Amino acid sequence: MNLHTEKRILKEDQDKAWSLIWDAENTSEGKYKYSLADYLDAKKVYKEAEERLSEIHEEEYPANLQNINYSNNA
Repeated sequence: MNLHTEKRILKEDQDKAWSLIWDAENTSEGKYKYSLADYLDAKKVYKEAEERLSEIHEEEYPANLQNINYSNNA
């Protein structure tokens, strides 16, 4: 799977997880709608997706290319 497709899938997973997390934390209905296991799973999915997206960013933009100084005075 290419990185673009993987990023899209991870962002979709994050959006679904964030929706559940937000609902569970911020609405009275959400507090009773989801089990603790669902809530914790969503937090885990969100964190794992965030970590993988960070890894993909590092692969796409290596650290040695992020700090290029384009100044003429260098």
